[in-house]
Amino acid sequence: MSRTTRGRGSVCFLLGLLAAGLCGRAQPGRAEFERLSIEQGLSQSIVERIVQDHQGFLWFCTEDGLNRYDGYSFLVLRKDPANPDSLSHNHARTALVDRQGRLWVGTFNGGLNRYDPKTGHVVRYLHDPARPDSLSYDVVTALCQDRTGALWVGTIHGLNRLPASGVEAARGQPARFEVLGHDAAAPDSLGNDTVRAICEDRAGTLWVGTDGGLNRLLPGAVPRFVRYRHDVRDQASLGHDTVRAVIQTRDGALWVGTDGGLDRLDAGAGTSSAAALRGGFVHYRHDPADPGSLGHDQVFALLEDRRGRLWVATNGGGLDLLDRASQRFQHFRHADSDPLSLGHDSLRSLFESADGNLWIGTYGGGISKLRQSQKAFRHVRAEPGGLNDAIVWCFHQDGDGTLWVGTNGGGLNRRDPVSGRFTAYRARPQDPRALSSDVVRQIVPDRYGFLWIGTDGGGLCRFD
Repeated sequence: MSRTTRGRGSVCFLLGLLAAGLCGRAQPGRAEFERLSIEQGLSQSIVERIVQDHQGFLWFCTEDGLNRYDGYSFLVLRKDPANPDSLSHNHARTALVDRQGRLWVGTFNGGLNRYDPKTGHVVRYLHDPARPDSLSYDVVTALCQDRTGALWVGTIHGLNRLPASGVEAARGQPARFEVLGHDAAAPDSLGNDTVRAICEDRAGTLWVGTDGGLNRLLPGAVPRFVRYRHDVRDQASLGHDTVRAVIQTRDGALWVGTDGGLDRLDAGAGTSSAAALRGGFVHYRHDPADPGSLGHDQVFALLEDRRGRLWVATNGGGLDLLDRASQRFQHFRHADSDPLSLGHDSLRSLFESADGNLWIGTYGGGISKLRQSQKAFRHVRAEPGGLNDAIVWCFHQDGDGTLWVGTNGGGLNRRDPVSGRFTAYRARPQDPRALSSDVVRQIVPDRYGFLWIGTDGGGLCRFD
C-alpha cells in the first residue's frame, strides 16, 4: 500500500479510558467538540464516511486518501500507480467493515476495493464493458451487507449485488455481480440508477435511496421494487425524490433523509405495499420562523445512538438532535469565535464509536468529535479483585472491549468487558512461558492476534 503517516502516537486506540466511559467535565448544558483536521494529520478536510474496524481503528473516507486513526495519529492509504495492491483511487467515498473484519471501500472513479488488514492486500472490483456481470459503474456511493452475507453496492449507474460466495471468494477469483437498474418500461424496476443510500431493516427488507425516490425490494427470485416518490398533490408522499440517507430505528420507524427535509415512515412499513403507504410519511422541515424546526432541509446522514437518540447531519444547518417527545430539534453549529463548536455546518457523515463518542465528518472542516458522556470522572483503583497496581503505564483495547493494562509492578492486567473484573498475568522466575517482568511499558497488537509486551528489564514478550 502507499501509506503516509503523520504525527506521533501508539498503534493502540484507547476507546474510552479503562472502557468505563471515563471523560472530562463539560460546562452544564454545553456541547464541546474536539476537532481533527489537516493540522492533526488528516489527509483532507472533506470526510464522507466513517467506520470502525474490529481492532478498534477508525477509518475516514476523504477526497485524498483513506485515513486510519488510532486515537493519536493518522495513517493514510493512497493509490500507488506502481502497486496493484494499493487503493484504486484516492477519492474514497464510502466504506463498510464486513463480518470477517475486511474493509470495503467505494471510490469516486476507481470502483470497489476490498482491503484485508491482516495482509495489507487490496482486491479491486472495476467496471468492465465487456462483462455484464462486472461492477456496473466505477463511482461507488453506498455499501450494505445483508443478513445472507451478500454485499450490496450502490453506484451512480445502478445497484449491484455480490452474493456471499463472491464476498468470500479468494483473491484472484473473478467476482460476478448481479446488476439491478432502472427500466423506464418496468414500473417495478429501480426508480433511478443513481443510488445514494442502502439499508436493510430488521425484517430483512432492503431499502434503496436514489435520485428517483425511495425503493423497497420485494422478496422473490426476480428483483422487483415498490417505489415511493414525491407527489405535490399528496402531503403524505415522500418529501423529495433525492434520498441521501435511510435508517431504521429501534421502534421500527424508517427515517429518510432527503433534499427536502427529514421523513418518517412508521413501523409496519415493510409488510406489504398497502401497509407501507398507510398513514404515509411524516415530514420534518426547516422553518426560519421556528427555532425548534429542522436546521436545514438537505439531510446527508442519520444516526440513532445507543441511547436511542436520533442525530441528523445537514448540509448547511449543522448537526441536529431530535427530542422525540416534543418533536423539536436541538441545534449544534459552527462558530468562528468558538474553537469548541462544531467544525463546519456542512456535514457528510455520522458515526458512533465503540466508546460511545459521536464522530461527525464535515465538508471542509475535517472531523468533529463529541463526547456523549460528559459526566464526572469514574475511577478504577488498585484493590483486591480489581486492578492490582496503582501505577499504570499503557493500555490496549481489543475489538470485543477487552482492556489490557500495563502496570508498574502488577504485570499485565486484563479487564473483562462484561463483568468489569481484572485478571493479572505476572512474572514467575521459574516459568519460562510466563511474563518476564512485572513492569509493563508497552502493549502492541499485531495482525495475527498476538500482543507484544514491552517490559522494563525483562525484554520483549509475545503473548498468545
